[in-house]
Amino acid sequence: MLINKRNNNKGFTLIEVLVATSIFVLTMMVLSQIFISVIRSEKLAYALLDTENIIRNNLEYMARAIRMGTKFSSPNNSQICFQNSGGKEQCFQFQEEPGKSGESVESLVEILDGNSNFLIDASQSLAKIKKGTFYLDYSDSASNRQPIIRIQIWAQTEVRGQNYDFKVETAVTPRTLNINP
Repeated sequence: MLINKRNNNKGFTLIEVLVATSIFVLTMMVLSQIFISVIRSEKLAYALLDTENIIRNNLEYMARAIRMGTKFSSPNNSQICFQNSGGKEQCFQFQEEPGKSGESVESLVEILDGNSNFLIDASQSLAKIKKGTFYLDYSDSASNRQPIIRIQIWAQTEVRGQNYDFKVETAVTPRTLNINP
């Protein structure tokens, strides 16, 4: 009697399993590194966006006050003065303050009635205002024309131990006309 021996070994060999596992592990390592770098980039982008939004909100605060003002003057590029809607003189300026590490860092300051200072960015953000300027421009040389005030802020923020510089700018045109009869 002949016994028919069939080789019905179904399955994988040890070498096939090791090769498949190695390929799977390498693929997962590559995908996890991509995922981690995307998450880090997203956190960085959100941190920068938050800081820029805080600066833009402060810029909008100044723009609203300037829109309602009249009789503009700019003694220097770091200050703008005007008469607010209540008839009092109001000034915005970039004022230097000593930084924590001894370096000079500018802070955005509003001067109300010439008596008190109100710091509007130091407690809200990790951003340092490196430079700020106001440009007062009239459409022509006549002083009764509508002024255009450009505000530029150069800031720096630190995210994960690295400093990032950015610039925020806006132009403001007052709502009231300076027409002298």
